[in-house]
Amino acid sequence: MRSLLFAILVFLFSSKCDLPKERYQQFSITKEITTDSTEHSVFLDNPTAAPLRVRSNSRETESSVDFRFILSAFSDTTLTFSKPEYDSSTIYDLKFSISLGNHFNSEPDTSYRYRWPFPKGKSYKVMQAYYGSYSHNTDYSKYAIDFRMEEGDTITAARDGIVVGVIEDYNVGGRNKKYRDFANYITLIHADGTMSQYAHIMYKGALVEVGDTVQSLQPIGLAGNTGFSSVPHLHFNTIRATSWTTTVGFPIQFETKRGTELKKGMVITH
Repeated sequence: MRSLLFAILVFLFSSKCDLPKERYQQFSITKEITTDSTEHSVFLDNPTAAPLRVRSNSRETESSVDFRFILSAFSDTTLTFSKPEYDSSTIYDLKFSISLGNHFNSEPDTSYRYRWPFPKGKSYKVMQAYYGSYSHNTDYSKYAIDFRMEEGDTITAARDGIVVGVIEDYNVGGRNKKYRDFANYITLIHADGTMSQYAHIMYKGALVEVGDTVQSLQPIGLAGNTGFSSVPHLHFNTIRATSWTTTVGFPIQFETKRGTELKKGMVITH
C-alpha cells in the first residue's frame, strides 16, 4: 500500500512539473499606484487598439472599491479613492479584471465574408467544427473551427484587423486538460468591434506584434501544438464581448461557405 501511494504521489508531482512556472499575458497594461495622506490614485494606460472592460474585484473589511468602465483604445485614465479613516498609510488591495472588447459596441457585421485562415493553394481538413464535442462546447468556443495543420504551416489573417494580443512563449501541450491555459495564440480586433483568435501556434511562432495592422491573407503565425491539443492544428475562433464579464463566440460566413456548413472530415481548399 505504501509503495502504491508513493507511486501515485510521484505521478501527480511529475504530471505538474512540465507546466510553465511563468504565466504570460497577451497584452500589457500599465498600472501605477500612488498614495498620499488623503487618497490613493491608480493610473491605467491601455496600449492596444482594443477598448478594455475594466472592473474591480477588491473587497476590504470596512469598505469596498467597486467600479466598472470602458478604457478606450490607446487611452489612459487615473482613478482616485479617498482613504477611509481607519486607513492611515496602506494601499487598498486593488485587484482588476481587464478584458478585451466593449460589449456596448461589438455587434458583428453579418455581411462580412471571412477568408480562410491559410494561404491560397493550400488544403486542410476540418478536425472539429461548430459545437464539436471534444472541446467546442462552451459559449466561448462553440463557433470555433479546428483545421489540421503540420507544425510550422503558415496561418494567415481571415480578416483585416489590428493585433491586440500575442502569446508565443509557451512550449508545452498535450491531450491533458492541464495544458488548457498554456496555448500560444494571436488576437485581432476588427472594424465592427469583434475579434478573431488563432490558437495553438508554435513556440515563438508569431509573425506579428501587438499594434500591427494586418490585411486579410497576410501571414501572421505558424501552426503548432501548444496548450490543450492532441495534434498540430489551428484553432480559429471569432469572439465578441457581450457583458462586463463575458466574451462569447459567434457564427460567421467564409468566402465560399457558411461556418454552419463545415463538418468534421471536410477538406477545405483555398
